[in-house]
Amino acid sequence: MNDRDDPPTQPLFPWKAGRLGGDVAPVLGVELGQEALHLVQLAGGDGMPRIRVAASVPWGSERDVALGSARRLRALLDMARDQVDLRGDAAVVCLPADHARLMVATVRVSDGMSEEEAFRAQVLDRLEGGPDAWLVDRIPLTVPDPACVERRMMLALVARDEAEAYRACLADAGLDVRATELGPVALRRLVSVLAGRPPYPSMVLVNIGRTRTFLTLVAGRRLVLDRPIAGGEDDVLRALAVAMRMAVPAVRVILYRFGLVPRADLPQPSAAAGDLGAQLRLRARPALTGLVEDIRQLMTYAAAHPRAGPVQRVLLLGSAARWPGGDSLLGELLGVPVEQLDPLSLLDALPGAAGHVDPTCPAALAVATGCALHHHSTL
Repeated sequence: MNDRDDPPTQPLFPWKAGRLGGDVAPVLGVELGQEALHLVQLAGGDGMPRIRVAASVPWGSERDVALGSARRLRALLDMARDQVDLRGDAAVVCLPADHARLMVATVRVSDGMSEEEAFRAQVLDRLEGGPDAWLVDRIPLTVPDPACVERRMMLALVARDEAEAYRACLADAGLDVRATELGPVALRRLVSVLAGRPPYPSMVLVNIGRTRTFLTLVAGRRLVLDRPIAGGEDDVLRALAVAMRMAVPAVRVILYRFGLVPRADLPQPSAAAGDLGAQLRLRARPALTGLVEDIRQLMTYAAAHPRAGPVQRVLLLGSAARWPGGDSLLGELLGVPVEQLDPLSLLDALPGAAGHVDPTCPAALAVATGCALHHHSTL
């Protein structure tokens, strides 16, 4: 496998697409995350990029309210500019996961029919409201082969009126949106830095939100599969709360204070608190059974996939990256190395690059960093 085999991805929003030229300010990678607005800008150059500035600005109110308010978004961007030296307004913005419907489709191309014609007949014309009601992005999951009649692809569907409103809000907030990215594609681009040179390793990215989890399989520079699963951190905390006969907020405090495995860098608890920490660790394994099984199924799929192979590493994002000791416990349960995806160390951040960023969870910047890499020719 080589990166030249990788099929290109298409921009989700066709009104502004294409790579950025080298004569403009570095693009700003933007993710409107569940808990904060994440921003990353890279230093230019022909070699491996470096993070020149990064910031995470908490919403400070309901996220959905901020997403629909250009004034609120502009205020958050101004707060970020007070923290770090952001240059220019050119941006690649990750589309919020709750704005897009992701699905995998297989299109059959028969004799005398082009792939575009097959795609329209088998996908676009079957959409509710007709093809004009949607913006559709295709991410090929297989290399085009004239001898093969099937084309497998990941689809992202966004209601056109919703997308136009989103674009207008971003523009009114002061962003010059050059492209809008999908989270899995942005992560694939970032992970390609880890992949190095052939032979490319296969990795699973585990992105746990509060109510949903996304498992992404990446083989080198190829996005193989992105799978949403029901449940997130809230479900894990509820299971622990029931097992420990405690309220969810109390369990959350114990988890983040004492961790899933004993660690020297965490506060040393009193005898009573230490007993609660031990109870949580004892019950953490059953609470994580469903997540672990889903990851194992994806690892089994990867091992049998002709362009993936055995998973060599699992990378944590989202809430799981914040759980103290979560990487160690999941690594023990899965039997492969598990670590937090840290773009600040992966791309060698410049001194003073980080603004208001949670030092315990740099993985929160992963998607925004992948967006900032959009214009980098080697990635």
